[in-house]
Amino acid sequence: MLARPTRFFHCASPVADAMDRHGGVASRYAPYPATDRFVEAFDSEAYGHWLANRRIGGITRSLGLYVHIPLCDALCFYCACTRIATRDHAKARKYAGYLAREIELAAAHLGGDRRISRMYWGGGTPTFFGDEESTRLMNDIRSCFDLDPEGEYGIELDPRGVGAGRIATLARLGFNRIRVGVRDFAPDVQRHVDRLQSCAETRAVIDAARAHGFHSVDLELSYGLPKQTAGAFGSTLEQVVECDPDRIALNSLARWPAKHELLLVAIRQLGEAGYEHVGVDQFAKPRRGPARGAGDLIGLGVSAIGRIGPAYCQNARTLDEYCGRLDCGELPVWRGIELRPDDLVRRAVIQALGREFMVSREAIGVAHLVDFDRYFAAELRELASLAEDGLVQLEGEWIEVTLAGRPVVPVVCAAFDRYRRAARERTRCTPTL
Repeated sequence: MLARPTRFFHCASPVADAMDRHGGVASRYAPYPATDRFVEAFDSEAYGHWLANRRIGGITRSLGLYVHIPLCDALCFYCACTRIATRDHAKARKYAGYLAREIELAAAHLGGDRRISRMYWGGGTPTFFGDEESTRLMNDIRSCFDLDPEGEYGIELDPRGVGAGRIATLARLGFNRIRVGVRDFAPDVQRHVDRLQSCAETRAVIDAARAHGFHSVDLELSYGLPKQTAGAFGSTLEQVVECDPDRIALNSLARWPAKHELLLVAIRQLGEAGYEHVGVDQFAKPRRGPARGAGDLIGLGVSAIGRIGPAYCQNARTLDEYCGRLDCGELPVWRGIELRPDDLVRRAVIQALGREFMVSREAIGVAHLVDFDRYFAAELRELASLAEDGLVQLEGEWIEVTLAGRPVVPVVCAAFDRYRRAARERTRCTPTL
């Protein structure tokens, strides 16, 4: 079990100051560069090129699928995901049909390289699909891709209305991980976000998943919601720990600046319960293996983001645009970006800090053929104030975010964001009238 990090609450003032000094930066940098840097000039032809050439140079990377199902019976307030509220479940059949078209197009560009080691269905509400649509979609995927029997296949779900029968179907289809959406168990918060959900019905889904052999059961919370307080959020965390999930994800809402206090509570309380802080917003039981996430990723569905080689792409953001592109027989790409060498080295630094809370200067220098301290001289100067507050350590080979600095990991990562730096410089140099 992790030792209790007693320093956290003593550093609340430096944490708040750091957030204020850096404009309340809250990006998780997934991906880097952030999606606001994607351009529409990166189109379906560019994406198709990288799908066909993802093994260029003989580099072997694992391949995954992300399937976005935006349909929901009702919208939860403050949800930032791409979603479509509807009670018409006929739309599920239509959407599944268009997903099948995209699956075929993507697989055709890949040629014979179709081995999948991981898959995740997200939303929206993936369980808006009934057993028929879910089975059809999985059959379409299996007809075009070779799913590794040892792979990780996850789906997120809203436990309201999902019974043991649906869990059994998901297990039969090959899913072995689930992520159960919670938001918060505090009644005041649930009423404010229009998502009433008891701990008992959440636990019932978890128990059913365990009974049907799911390898991992994760819970997702949100912090920064209206009506949340440190005390009430602590009570929610207690109930979550009693559910004994393998992993816990904290969904940050950028619009609430005081949310860092809630993250401090989570880091302390989950640490005391035996969870390791394994990423900006991720906690996991040490005895249970981490989810796979490296390698290439094909994004399927409305607004889905893919990552192939040195490129990112994002699908059309509305259902009409998405279906229209597929009706024309083309990959439904809206925008994307091909990373330059500078983007790649910065992404490596940012991902290491966000996932491991540390980065090796030497390892980055060797992998990307740069003199780290010289290349990132301006960034290191920017981090100096955080080091003075005890939030990062800059001495020696490693740059390390301290335990006290974990809530400001996005701020540390932002120091290496070239696009953000350039925008800040433009703002500083723009004359005021």
